Amino acid sequence: MLQRKGASAPAFTLLELLVVVGIIALLIAILVPSLTKARMYAKQTYCATNLRTLAGMDNLYAMSYHGWVPRNADPSPSTFYLLASDEHVNLEIGTATGNFESQYRVAYSRLKWLSCPAFPASGQAVCFVVNAYDPDKPGNEIDYANVAQVLRPDATINFCDGNAVLPPDNFAVYDLWDPGHLTLNPATLTGTPQAIVAGGTAGRILSDTRHGGKINLSFYDQHVESRDYRNSKNIGGSNVTVADFTN
Repeated sequence: MLQRKGASAPAFTLLELLVVVGIIALLIAILVPSLTKARMYAKQTYCATNLRTLAGMDNLYAMSYHGWVPRNADPSPSTFYLLASDEHVNLEIGTATGNFESQYRVAYSRLKWLSCPAFPASGQAVCFVVNAYDPDKPGNEIDYANVAQVLRPDATINFCDGNAVLPPDNFAVYDLWDPGHLTLNPATLTGTPQAIVAGGTAGRILSDTRHGGKINLSFYDQHVESRDYRNSKNIGGSNVTVADFTN
């Protein structure tokens, strides 16, 4: 039927409006989880890319120093400090207080491949830890490793996700060298990182859920894997073991 000139258009009924609102709500309920998952996967991928870059820089360092790469963070300058130096990053002393390493957090923050976008602690310049295991005797840390002496470069981890309670001003705990470092950390960000580490209850690899229960790992052959990490409330559950860090 033709509408008369000047007549107003037919209005929607309340039922029709409710149907439209219901459809929109249904679409949102379907799309939001997918978008959240996609965002989480994007952060995980970005983190893995940074780890791959870190492993690549480690390899370039080895090429410059006859195969040797720095591993432990104490008492020597940490591997992150030396890699930053090798990248000719200006390591001027910042305004941070604390030990030697903490004064270079600003410089570390310029190396975006040292960070993870999903790390729950804001302002964390370094989000990864380095493998400082003595391959002959786990529980002893090593200052340097020679990449040519790594028997299984495709199966030996060199860097991995760091724990959410890593103290941002104490790089002495950014290395793994003891079996106790791989335990599940029950602590949360409400705790004091230094006290947690000093108390021996904190594992140093990923124990939170920023990657949906996954942990990113880089290997000496520079490939990166994302493995499941059992991050339930049961302390000590992990499918990443000492054997993954040693020969």
